[in-house]
Amino acid sequence: MDTDRLLYHYLTDGISKNHNNHVGVELEFPMAPMDGKNFSAGIAQTLMEGIQAEDYRISRVDQDGVPLAVKDDAGNVLTFDTCLENVEFASASAPSLWTPYLRFRRTLEAEQKILQANGHTLLGVGFNPFLARSANPHLIERELTLAIAEYFQHYRMKRRYYKDFYCVISSEQVHFNTTIEELPLLFELFTRLDWINILLFADSPTHLDGSLYLCARNELYMRSSFKQIGLVGAQKLGLATAEEIAHSYEDVCLFMRKRDGVTNVFAPTPVREYFQRPDALEEDIHYLDLERNIVTTSYGTIEYRILCAQPFGQAFTPSAFNLGLRTELMETLALARAFDARHSMPAPNERNRQASMGCCAFSSTEDTLHYARELLQLAKKGLKSRGYGEERMLAPLEDRQTLLDSPAAVLSRAVKSGGETRAFMARAALGAPFVPPDGTP
Repeated sequence: MDTDRLLYHYLTDGISKNHNNHVGVELEFPMAPMDGKNFSAGIAQTLMEGIQAEDYRISRVDQDGVPLAVKDDAGNVLTFDTCLENVEFASASAPSLWTPYLRFRRTLEAEQKILQANGHTLLGVGFNPFLARSANPHLIERELTLAIAEYFQHYRMKRRYYKDFYCVISSEQVHFNTTIEELPLLFELFTRLDWINILLFADSPTHLDGSLYLCARNELYMRSSFKQIGLVGAQKLGLATAEEIAHSYEDVCLFMRKRDGVTNVFAPTPVREYFQRPDALEEDIHYLDLERNIVTTSYGTIEYRILCAQPFGQAFTPSAFNLGLRTELMETLALARAFDARHSMPAPNERNRQASMGCCAFSSTEDTLHYARELLQLAKKGLKSRGYGEERMLAPLEDRQTLLDSPAAVLSRAVKSGGETRAFMARAALGAPFVPPDGTP
């Protein structure tokens, strides 16, 4: 088979058909039992039944009839993502970020009321410290989740949560529309910006092998066996066309496919080799589970994935920041290229690793802070030009003692002063909401 053709269609088919100038978000948060309580699998039914009062209806159940997802008429979805300990709000796309934000906020407040009345709570943090040191998570009945679990069972790394990292970490993902011609520019921009996004929005602090990572989310991805088969990590810089991006995926591995209604897991095989097999089918390309820092989606967006889940009062700040920079694409790209040219920048994955530990050897604190301020001003400019008042969502960045004082750094200080459990449980607070402008759509 023509592997380049298959990969090109995998990369571009969605965005070639999607002409909406919309934005969307996915927000995942860990769910934990309240202090002194035990986790109950029955909380799934309690939450999904109770949240229907907010105009949601059940859209997915497991094999025992337990509701796992609800959906409203606009297309917003509340679901258990990979396990019962991880809850996701996936918004419908909209012209303005305020539309998904207001729906998210209303949903979040209702969720916390239901959960806390039943001994559980969501936490505004990107890493579940309680699940990471407990028994196996409660995996949901979903083919992809179970296939990944089976893959990790056979091809796992040494440490448990290297294989279970999908259940331990929670993220914020923002979706943009684009064109095939613009695609390489956006891939380049956000790959160059990964490390500064990590510094600004790290919120998954934990110790790994004796070192403190403020963005353990990124480090767990990179230590998982998914890195060994090319599914995670940063996109390669220097690719000028969609064809070049697609061709670069030939060494990425497939490890599952569906036959006769059954998902099969097999030894990871590079795409260029897999599609020379006599039993390969063209549609198997849809089982390529690429989860790098930035990817295209089947429903026609670019998905930026590097971000940790944030404290609830700062939800949407990373999405707004990157939406503003995406709006000023060429000016932001010129700024990023110029910064990189002035510094001895390591490869993207290494700069991201350094940022995940809270410091970058390739840039002084003064240079990094100046760069972050320049990006913040560009993000404001971009959001103001959109005309929705979304720049108000950047206020939590400006309210920091220093722009580089990430949520993870604040949480780590709280852990030292008040104990880990108390510090993490404090992240159950809803925080101050953003104030939308008058006439918000």
